[in-house]
Amino acid sequence: MQTYIGYFVETYLFFIVEQEGKLNERIKANKKFYCADVGVKNVLHGYKDLGSVYENLVFLKIKHKKPRYYKKGDVEIDFTFDDWLIEAKFGQELEGKQKTVFESVKKKKKLVAQGVSFFTNRKEI
Repeated sequence: MQTYIGYFVETYLFFIVEQEGKLNERIKANKKFYCADVGVKNVLHGYKDLGSVYENLVFLKIKHKKPRYYKKGDVEIDFTFDDWLIEAKFGQELEGKQKTVFESVKKKKKLVAQGVSFFTNRKEI
């Protein structure tokens, strides 16, 4: 199975995102997978999780920046790269522990990606 995943990554059908941190932390941490074609993702996982589909679309918009995900304790923020921190939310707001962690991370540019405006109004990313 791992061989097939490697083939998919090499042919740019899947992308792997590592956790932000030191090399030994990145090696041990779980990886996140994103599909180059959201239709393939929907066939594999079904159409039930629109939040996951939206997160995948946000990744496709920023993949050229080689993003990683940020994790503190059990709270995860979807993407970080350069001086950016981005959380993808489909139909919900940032709240609770996740909001606290999001606000505590020292990045100059923070964004909660919501709706179509992320794709149409973001020339700086």
